[in-house]
Amino acid sequence: QQVLSNMKIMSSQQSVVASASTAETGYEATNTSNTQVGKPWRSTVTTETTVTLDAGASFTPASLCLQDANFASAPVTYSADNVTYYSAGTLTTYADLNGRRKGSLEFANTCRYIKITIASGTPTDALAYWSIGAAYVFLSVQTADMAPSVGLTIDPTFPQAAYDLPNGRTVTAELGASYMQLSGVTNNRATDDSGEVIRLARAAPIWIDMEILANRERQWPVQFFDGRFTQTIDEALWPTSFSLKEIV
Repeated sequence: QQVLSNMKIMSSQQSVVASASTAETGYEATNTSNTQVGKPWRSTVTTETTVTLDAGASFTPASLCLQDANFASAPVTYSADNVTYYSAGTLTTYADLNGRRKGSLEFANTCRYIKITIASGTPTDALAYWSIGAAYVFLSVQTADMAPSVGLTIDPTFPQAAYDLPNGRTVTAELGASYMQLSGVTNNRATDDSGEVIRLARAAPIWIDMEILANRERQWPVQFFDGRFTQTIDEALWPTSFSLKEIV
């Protein structure tokens, strides 16, 4: 069976404290440490704006990941002293099936501060401010032993209550942010650590990137919430099924 070429697993989240050059009241930069995309950071302008993440001490990041941002791309820099900054590259965001933009950038430079610089322009959602729902800094990036089979299922889910009225109409009440449910199978070999992704995602948020060049939006912060997963023991392959839920 055909499989996807790779799947990156980003784990071991680093705690950071965020600050920004501008922030709307109630939408402070520290909101980016909260995984709820409904509680984002927002700027007060759409001119050049910076968001700085402070780890509190020197460390070596492996990746920076942004969930629910409303800009197409932003240069990322790093610093040891919050004075002199060096380029880490450009983080590009991509809209998924729910319209939520996300992106990741891998770099491994010892630093204390990471700065995101959003250039003056028009937000991708045409609103009057820049925003980031959540920012993740991870200390580990690895390639999964086996990427999921092409039969990976992505289910956009809209938490809501629906009511059928006597006049034949149906009304809905939104109960939370939309999210993705990912279900699939990895055709692991007997020597692969087929439970590693599940263990990592059960213990803490992780970020998975399917590394599909034509569909870079296929990356998400996820966790494993089920009570079990399944592995089939065969001669050559030990297929493992899984279900991961996007963190929103």
